[in-house]
Amino acid sequence: MKRLFFYVIAIVMIGFPSFTVIKSTVSAQTFFSPNTDWPMWMRDPQHSGVTDASFIPTMGMENCQASAGSGAVSPCMQPQWKKSFTEWTSGYAQPIVVGDTVFLTNMNGNLYAYDTESGTERWIFTASAGIYVTPAAADGKIFFGDLSGKFYAVNIDDGTEAFSYQTDDRIMSSPTLTVENDTLKVFIGSNDGTMYAFNGTTGDILFRYELPTRTNIVSNPAFYDGKVFFAAEDMYAYAINSSTGALVWRKELFGELNRHDHPVVLPASDTVLFYTVPRYGSQGWGLKDRYYTYKLTGGHGTHDGSEEWDLPTLLSAIQDEMLAAPDTRSMYLLDASTGTEITDFTVEGQPLEMIPLNLWYANGNNYPLVMNQKDLYIQAASALLKIDTLTREISLVIDYQFLRGDEFTPVTIADNWMYGGYSSAIARVNVLTTEHQRLLRSAFIGDDEPLDPIPSAYHWEGNTGDGGTNAGQHIIIASGRAFYFATGWFYAF
Repeated sequence: MKRLFFYVIAIVMIGFPSFTVIKSTVSAQTFFSPNTDWPMWMRDPQHSGVTDASFIPTMGMENCQASAGSGAVSPCMQPQWKKSFTEWTSGYAQPIVVGDTVFLTNMNGNLYAYDTESGTERWIFTASAGIYVTPAAADGKIFFGDLSGKFYAVNIDDGTEAFSYQTDDRIMSSPTLTVENDTLKVFIGSNDGTMYAFNGTTGDILFRYELPTRTNIVSNPAFYDGKVFFAAEDMYAYAINSSTGALVWRKELFGELNRHDHPVVLPASDTVLFYTVPRYGSQGWGLKDRYYTYKLTGGHGTHDGSEEWDLPTLLSAIQDEMLAAPDTRSMYLLDASTGTEITDFTVEGQPLEMIPLNLWYANGNNYPLVMNQKDLYIQAASALLKIDTLTREISLVIDYQFLRGDEFTPVTIADNWMYGGYSSAIARVNVLTTEHQRLLRSAFIGDDEPLDPIPSAYHWEGNTGDGGTNAGQHIIIASGRAFYFATGWFYAF
């Protein structure tokens, strides 16, 4: 079996900012891989979803679909290898890449390891139940939990179990890794209402933080400045001490549901973003039916022919409705040290007292991304917006949807290109120049057609499990490839 090579790098290495642990006492070295790998959910402990890795698509004419409008067929991105499955991979999970190996979880209970170049299977590890989450890799191990509530560490070179621990309920939280005082720490939540911290080398439990309400933790924890941030279904945001597990602060949030609220840390502004699923109903901006407002001037145009608005007018109108109905709010930018909400934003000089964007759909996986450790990039209002969390300025990047299906479409940024996939359509837009490229066109935009003309894989327990499994996973750029799971197929482009 081909062995993997792991890199030990300085945590202050230039070009690896997202693994920088500001104001914490850490070892001068870490157990993590180079910046061009993707070793955990959203790539780093702060959940930036951004990498320096570059990708040059291989274009060709094979299996390309015609444009629905003109009927013309243009070159499309060509898969280099692919794997078929008879069970879904969770739409909330991401493949991870370490060196020349890509790892993929599946709801059939398997963790797969493939050679990134050839697609050769290296090994398969079978857990006790379906795997809903993204694994994380460091120090020669892969960490994850399954729906039986079991937490695993698997040896990365041969797929054997290193250690495991049984929690009291399902694990629907992806682990986050960091190094403090020469100790590799693994943070992971369980639906037993506990946030666990494990020693990633020995498997010892470092601490357990039990929620006062013992509600589900369907939140991927983030780490920054000696604190672990996560959300729980009791509608609170939490920050706990990463060494002791002691509560630092908790903040009550509005909304209907606090599931898949994965905090995003912005180190340059010492802030953390939380987002809830807002209450659905006739009042406020609701969920999916208000997501596609098309009210922004220069966008697609409104479906009913009503007046379009510029960005300040649009955001002010949303804010007014949210102030009248707080449970329709979604996004909260908090001070990472105290949990105090930030309430001084502007858009083109006009003041706002919140982030009036209500884009989270309960079954979607469209998460915000972070560049420069301060700039949030968010798909909302049929556009791409940027929030500078230092100046608190909200601005427009592009005034259209760069890919149909944005409420499901998960996005990542690689080498300044934002990638998104919706079923068999893949596109990218450069967030600095706004250049837009369609890489793969579906003849049936919005339908769940596989990239190949064969039936889709079986759905988990008769359905897609949760949300975006039909629409496809995040596109992960690493090792010179773009990796993508959609409709029962795992592709390496």
